[in-house]
Parts: sequence; structure tokens; C-alpha cells
Amino acid sequence: MKFNHYFNLVSSDNNTRIYKCDDILMRIDFIENIFRVSLIKNKDILPTFSINPDHRYLDYSGRDKLSLDGF
Repeated sequence: MKFNHYFNLVSSDNNTRIYKCDDILMRIDFIENIFRVSLIKNKDILPTFSINPDHRYLDYSGRDKLSLDGF
């Protein structure tokens, strides 16, 4: 198997869960009817897909990838 990661829960609250495997963190944010998964390795966010909460405009370029603004 190419990828064999076992993540353990290290932190949680009502809206966020953070899991860890070696030097990789997986952060899951629950936002209303959606959720977002972020992978962070050595404190750097790995390449992600951008999701625009306002489908009509693409004015969020350059914002913090972990920001909840607009959701």
C-alpha cells in the first residue's frame, strides 16, 4: 500500500477536530452543512483546493487557508 497513515485525535471542540500522524496534522472544520479538511506538514499547509463560500465572486484569493471568513 502506497499510503498507510494512522491518525490519532489530539484536539477537538464543537467545530474542529485535529488528528496527528507523525509530522502531519489533519484538521477537520465543521461549518454549517459542510466540512473542510486541511493537511498540515511541518507547520506548512499542503496544496489544497479553494472553496469559495460565495459562488458569485472569487475575491478571496490570498486569504488565510484556515480562515472561516465568509462561511
